Amino acid sequence: QNAIRMRAREGAYRLLYVSPERLMQQGFIDWLHEVNPAYFAIDEAHCISEWGHEFRPEYRELRTLRQHFPDAPIAAFTASATQRVRHEMLSLLGLRAPLCSIASFFRSNLRYTVREASAKDQDALLLSVVERHEGESMVVYAPSIKRVGETAAFLRTAGVSAVLG
Repeated sequence: QNAIRMRAREGAYRLLYVSPERLMQQGFIDWLHEVNPAYFAIDEAHCISEWGHEFRPEYRELRTLRQHFPDAPIAAFTASATQRVRHEMLSLLGLRAPLCSIASFFRSNLRYTVREASAKDQDALLLSVVERHEGESMVVYAPSIKRVGETAAFLRTAGVSAVLG
């Protein structure tokens, strides 16, 4: 991390991915001022609203970007925000005259599957779904960041390529 921070400060990177959790760590904003980013892009921006902040409360703190970087452009992206959530996102982020592009939630190339399972049956159910869709990409949601890590570790142990997202 120190080497990456040093190289970023020297301008070695054109793009720096930072989680909201990292951004809110003590001293990170001060360091970010040294890097002087030209632009901020926030993915999964619906988590800023009351709808998503219970899962990742640091998203609510992204509103401080405008305070710390008043002249930097901020873009917010989401594929699942209602009108109320969109308005809340714009307000909390302090976006000025934003261009809003809104499309349908329907994505013909995506299939959503929700299964209820007891804690002891979850891993077996997940593996059966992964096996049934071998060779396809999938996104697995979990109720906490800790559980996301545990699930990714379980899948890797089972021989499935899995990364944290």
